[in-house]
Amino acid sequence: MTEFFRTRAALVRATVASLILVGILFAFVFPTRTWLQQRSKEADAQSELSVLRDQTAKLEHEAAQLRKDTEVERVARARFGLVMPGEQAWAVVPAPTTTTTKTTTTTTTTKPRG
Repeated sequence: MTEFFRTRAALVRATVASLILVGILFAFVFPTRTWLQQRSKEADAQSELSVLRDQTAKLEHEAAQLRKDTEVERVARARFGLVMPGEQAWAVVPAPTTTTTKTTTTTTTTKPRG
């Protein structure tokens, strides 16, 4: 009967050790892995935020420029070909391309062999 208690005691110790090991995994390993993933995501979000801030600064600068009359006039002339009242608009038209076709006829004569 004492051997039964020894094996049972060993089984209980193994079960308790397994439960402690699982407890350690849940307490330390899984949260650590989650924490590392969150750090990676945070770094990605920080770099994206930096890019967005740069783009916002550029757009704010462009918006400030477009509030000036001189910039609006420049864009209207450059992009849309607009002119101020009293001015004449000129457009340079490329020279027409000439399309001439030249047909050549070739005749071949064959001599009889003989």
